[in-house]
Amino acid sequence: MQYDKWLKQREKGIGGSECSAIIGVNPWCSNTELWEYKTGRKVREDISDKERVAYGKSVEQFLIEIFKLDYPEYEVIHKDYDLRRCEEFPFILGSLDADLIEKSTQRQGILEIKSSLIQNSSEWAKWDNKIPDYYYSQLVHYFIVNKDKEFAILKAQLTSIKTDENTNFRCVRHDTRHYYFEKNEDLKKDMEYLKAEEVDFWLKFVMEDKRPPLLLSQI
Repeated sequence: MQYDKWLKQREKGIGGSECSAIIGVNPWCSNTELWEYKTGRKVREDISDKERVAYGKSVEQFLIEIFKLDYPEYEVIHKDYDLRRCEEFPFILGSLDADLIEKSTQRQGILEIKSSLIQNSSEWAKWDNKIPDYYYSQLVHYFIVNKDKEFAILKAQLTSIKTDENTNFRCVRHDTRHYYFEKNEDLKKDMEYLKAEEVDFWLKFVMEDKRPPLLLSQI
């Protein structure tokens, strides 16, 4: 699928990076703002040329290749703009960074790549033995779309930048972390909760053209 077509199709449903707004854990977009986008009341700002967005898009392919080298026990399959839909509710959709196959068992998994610029201690804390809620909800969303997946791995490149006051030379530090998620009973409960919220948002508010009550972000 070409990028322009992928982008248009994505607006006709709920994508992985959008579901966090529905449940109030997205610090950049509220549920009412998302509703305005989906009902055509507001046009999204094009942020593709923003420095960190462009960086994240460019570095993703390299992080996938590094994952292949570090974890040869997995077969890694990447497809550009491979938009998938939930069989039960086709408006729940998403594109994986890559599919995983555990070679020893043939179990199917998800690989998600994240790159984040960390600027203070509170941002580091969000990654301390966990991942931020807005990224966790995205993984749960992908499990809903891909019912055959049994596990997920999130590879995060966390970047901090300091500038030497004397030389004005930038020191860039990358902290690479991997987080493993099994589709256990707790995750299945999160899937049911998120799916119900997404279905409610789409059918009750988007399709009925009714503004949802504002749900303030807890982040």
